Amino acid sequence: MRVGLHLILIMVLVLGTSACGVRLAYHHLDWLAMRWVNDQVSLDRVQEMTFRDALESKLDWHCHSELPRYVSFLDSAIVTLQAEAVSVGQIESLGEEAAVFGQRLLDRAMPSVVDLFASFDAAQVEEILAGIDERNKEFLEERIEADLAQRRRERVEGMQDRLKRFIGSTSDAQDERLKEWADSLLDVAPRMHRLQSQWRDKLAVLLESREQSDDFGPALVELFQPAGDWPNDFRALMAVNRQRTLALLVDLHAMLSGRQQRRLISRLESLRRDFDRLSCRQDAA
Repeated sequence: MRVGLHLILIMVLVLGTSACGVRLAYHHLDWLAMRWVNDQVSLDRVQEMTFRDALESKLDWHCHSELPRYVSFLDSAIVTLQAEAVSVGQIESLGEEAAVFGQRLLDRAMPSVVDLFASFDAAQVEEILAGIDERNKEFLEERIEADLAQRRRERVEGMQDRLKRFIGSTSDAQDERLKEWADSLLDVAPRMHRLQSQWRDKLAVLLESREQSDDFGPALVELFQPAGDWPNDFRALMAVNRQRTLALLVDLHAMLSGRQQRRLISRLESLRRDFDRLSCRQDAA
């Protein structure tokens, strides 16, 4: 996974925690972010203090500007998903709106990321690249070298885990649809691994020339754009998988039991309340 995508901390919170966990984690985002950064690279005292100061301003912006947007987004999502049927276009629209939140957060974070990367010494550059190499190796072992049956099973189990946070356990019929979806996806892992390796090499070249190049900042920003360097043929393959996943979500929505539907809406309403309470709007005082 790209280093830049890990900056989208809020989206991880939305998808990966319980409602109480969102409130708790949001109040500790400064600590969580510092912990994540220190897991990637060992910062000196000046770098850590500078990053903490930048992080504080980013979190203030996010609380005032972004959380109210999340509330409005969830209002729309609840209306859409309460309906008896949804279309691929509706699900795709929700996904695109959520992706905008991630892009806005990435755009806001990148100036501080550029400053941090520009301050790295040789040992820190080596540490960053070694971490990327290790993740690429894990991707190779888990997504390419593993047998097809294992990869299929992991796709199904991964989606089941994500769905469980919102609708609870899936039924036998839903599991069968998940297996059909897993079988239908195009195998893009080998190509993705090559692209990840190429991205790592581009980052290494940029970091090597960071002190001499006037274009370091813009080049790093461009490099960190999600899917920014995908060739057109690979984009086409990913688009196929995206459409097949959207069709899966539409079918699963149609297969929701009454209990699952109630749980889904309750979960979304709980998230909405959390984000509304956490937001720093002036009129919320």
